[in-house]
Amino acid sequence: MPVRSIRKARAHKRSVILAVVLTLVLAGILSVAILRLNRENRLLLNNQAALEESLKEDQARKESLEEREGKGLSKEELEQIARDRYHLVYPDEIILTPEE
Repeated sequence: MPVRSIRKARAHKRSVILAVVLTLVLAGILSVAILRLNRENRLLLNNQAALEESLKEDQARKESLEEREGKGLSKEELEQIARDRYHLVYPDEIILTPEE
């Protein structure tokens, strides 16, 4: 067998081994990325469920306050109920609490 064909065969073998190794490395990297994205997706779905539940509670609170408003409570009384019972504040309001 000529030396040139032996070198070609070895070079081809190295090329195939290199291609297999690179493919395995790429598959490993993609697997890790997929696992990380799946974990992130689960966390985001849990957060979304919690936020939806919180939204339902807030809507129920709002309906409760609106019902009380219809029963003749003044705006001040509604504000006091919202502050005391539901700990609601206006968006531009700053709450200061005493330090312990």
